[in-house]
Amino acid sequence: MVNPTELAPITVIFAPPVTPTPDLYVDHSVEVELRPQGAPAAPLTLKGRALAPECFIPEIVDFGSIPIRTYQDIPVSLRNVGMAPVTVTTGKITGAPDLVFLLSGVDAMGGLVVNPNEAPEALLTFKPREAGEFTAQVMMRRSEACPERMVSLRGRAVPVCLTWEAKPTVDNGNSLEFGNIFPGAGPGKGTITFQNHCTFGVQVAQLRTTDPVFVLTATSIDVTSLIVPPAMRSAAMWQAGTGKLEMEFRPPSLGRRTGQLQGITSAAWQPDLTIKLSGTGGGPRIDVQPPVVAFGRMGFTQGSVPSVVVQKLFKVANVGTHVEPVDVTLNLHLGKVGDTATVASVRAITGTADELCFGEWDAANQSCTNSLAATAYNPLTGIEAVESASVMLPLHVVPKTEGLKEWELTLFSDDSVTPSLTVKVTAEAINVPPCTYTVAPASLEFG
Repeated sequence: MVNPTELAPITVIFAPPVTPTPDLYVDHSVEVELRPQGAPAAPLTLKGRALAPECFIPEIVDFGSIPIRTYQDIPVSLRNVGMAPVTVTTGKITGAPDLVFLLSGVDAMGGLVVNPNEAPEALLTFKPREAGEFTAQVMMRRSEACPERMVSLRGRAVPVCLTWEAKPTVDNGNSLEFGNIFPGAGPGKGTITFQNHCTFGVQVAQLRTTDPVFVLTATSIDVTSLIVPPAMRSAAMWQAGTGKLEMEFRPPSLGRRTGQLQGITSAAWQPDLTIKLSGTGGGPRIDVQPPVVAFGRMGFTQGSVPSVVVQKLFKVANVGTHVEPVDVTLNLHLGKVGDTATVASVRAITGTADELCFGEWDAANQSCTNSLAATAYNPLTGIEAVESASVMLPLHVVPKTEGLKEWELTLFSDDSVTPSLTVKVTAEAINVPPCTYTVAPASLEFG
């Protein structure tokens, strides 16, 4: 059943019978008529050619994926099983830049005389000089009695076979950066995922680190070796083979540590492997006081303009590792990692989120800026791990309805242990009528 607008493929298999014929090839043809219900008949002609073994030439020669400035050879057998000499003929390779695909083993005119029982080979070579997908065609014929065969050639060239992506990282995956890990607080974890872009497996062996604080870990017995499977072609898409290494950073003391992951590979064009490793023992730790910011009771008049705004300050300090000389990259920086503009978020438990303003209040526009003044916090230098460097950050409650209010304010930072810290904020809004008053007397005369 095929519904309207649907497509239903029909599989047709060509399996020519073995026939006692002196011909080296036999053409087959058959007429088929499709009779869909409620529609006119649709004729279909099927054609195929059966080749004798002595005429066989591959229809497609796929060189797979190899590095640029290397080459890949694929031989084509030209064995003569007959009783008389035959002449092999070939055409010029077309469809690709010169010298990307080469044909050798034949004379300058593309021919070759093959005597009985001889088995020479024509050699097809893929020798790319730049990266990309390449295709070409070449005509070949095994003998005068055989039909010509148009052979499709294809291959892919890549800059290198083996690439990798490290996580966490600070340079697009080229190196592994563990960040700030406090000694004794548990190891920092990272992964290196190798990607093989070539169509042969690559072994990464003799893996080792130059500093013992960086440790290879895995569930397998041998963590010093890894097989990265070959890339696979699926239709017009390529899927790289992948292999993963797991690593840990175990700093025994405070301070910056750097090292390398070293090894060798089975790819002759990429024999050595070096990946930078880094991490810091210690680092920033965020501390917020008070842990609960209580505004207490506040009066407001519903719908009044301007709005009633009550401010309180809370302290944010860096109680982590103090480094001499001062390195601002090791200070506490507010904001999400990778999104430093997002310093905080507000979640209302009772009341509404827009009744709590983190940052500066714009009185002129009666709105929350959701940002900090440069005098309150400098994102370039962050917060140094000394008491005098702590900062006081503003919170504003702007009640719109009466009742008990409670919010969760989440602060983000580059504290590797506590990247997000939640502060509880409470208030009670009391709706009071607008004040009415008179002043008497209207003037005072002092004489």
